[in-house]
Amino acid sequence: MPRFLLILSGSLTTHIQTNALLQTIYTAIPRKQTAIDTAIELKNSKTLMLTTKNMKSRKVHMSPYTLPTYYLKKNRLWLVCLCASLLLSACGGQSDNNTENSLTAGTITQAPQNNYSSNCISNFNQWSPSPEKPAIQLLGNKVELLEMGETYIESGALASDEQDGDLTTSIVIVGAEELTTTTQGDHMIRYEVTDSDGNSALPIYRIVRVFKDTPPSGSKRLFSEVDSVMEYWEHLPTFLGDDPNRLYPLVVYAHGWSTSKEFETSSRAALLDTLPIVQIIKTGEWDNSLPMVVVTPQRCWSSVDQYQMDALNTFINWMVRNYPIDEKRIYLTGLSNGAWVTWEYLRAYPNVIAAAAPIAGYGDHTQVCTHKHVPLWAFNAVDDPTTHYPNVVNMVSNLLNCGVGRYPPKLTIFENGGHIISDDIYNLNFLNLGLPEYDIYDQSIFEWFLEHERH
Repeated sequence: MPRFLLILSGSLTTHIQTNALLQTIYTAIPRKQTAIDTAIELKNSKTLMLTTKNMKSRKVHMSPYTLPTYYLKKNRLWLVCLCASLLLSACGGQSDNNTENSLTAGTITQAPQNNYSSNCISNFNQWSPSPEKPAIQLLGNKVELLEMGETYIESGALASDEQDGDLTTSIVIVGAEELTTTTQGDHMIRYEVTDSDGNSALPIYRIVRVFKDTPPSGSKRLFSEVDSVMEYWEHLPTFLGDDPNRLYPLVVYAHGWSTSKEFETSSRAALLDTLPIVQIIKTGEWDNSLPMVVVTPQRCWSSVDQYQMDALNTFINWMVRNYPIDEKRIYLTGLSNGAWVTWEYLRAYPNVIAAAAPIAGYGDHTQVCTHKHVPLWAFNAVDDPTTHYPNVVNMVSNLLNCGVGRYPPKLTIFENGGHIISDDIYNLNFLNLGLPEYDIYDQSIFEWFLEHERH
């Protein structure tokens, strides 16, 4: 099989820039409908080996300020270099509207440096429970309901430490004084404490819902308000808080390529507002009878690596600790690059998710047996120009070959829809559609989620 050797020069050979380059090459290469006939391999920090069935070997030296786009036509290579004054990692990437899986060149240990990625870290110890850390326990309800204009009365909390004993008087409450009940909103009150050795407790939160008729449809949680590993947009069921003892299912939506922090141009995580599932909820297309908490965590960068899986797992654990979440009913779905995140997270953490729904994306088909016990429903369209549906068929076929038992994976292939089919799946526009040789989309994906819990 011929190989194509690309040698990078200059200062653009970091992991982030390499992955952006890989994504550009990968999405531009035509693939046959029957199999992937392209392989890209990172040889070292400056050399990429690209192997295809229909290319002759070539070496291309790139200047450090060019963004390559490749087209193959009649076994010839056409190289178009779009000159830019920015570094490659800032030159773009694609949105949820036109991308599939990025290609990773290995585990990334540092976050891309832009104005909004300073909270991206290299380890997650600060979110891990430890016997040395003090413990905080809320008094009163985890979720408080207030009508507009009603005065918020703080219920307080208790804190203790094995060495210092009672630390209740040392608790710092953040957000209570700023809380206003003159407008609708879901507010987070944070409780912190530190012992005499400087060990900080895992902060805990109380949710205060201020409403007139019904609570708001959603809220954005920024680092200025919460200590989670990722910023996120959330939707809480309208009735969350009515029963103080009730736990709720959690739906985690994994976003696509260019919604990550490396493409962020706003300090308020504005890209999260553009996500399909967020728009469906905001525009009233969401079924408010669904008893689900929905969150859309914003990843530090778009490449899919073990760091991102650990970060997502830390985020899920944070949600379980600070929201009334049923740990047995955590669901994962994502579009495009987010579908790859879905597949990869199932591989990395096969015992967390109760059911999953990757849309228009695929992962490593050789690793699917690790999560064969997790109910899964995959979706794609025949006319998807980005994620070719046979690749998704191959993923599900390999999963079936693992010997799944109680819940065989489901696969729905739509004849039309292009790449962005999540909207039509989530809002049920595609209900009862799908090629007959695969599974018909005959049930809301969210209702299907609720049929499953982790055992």
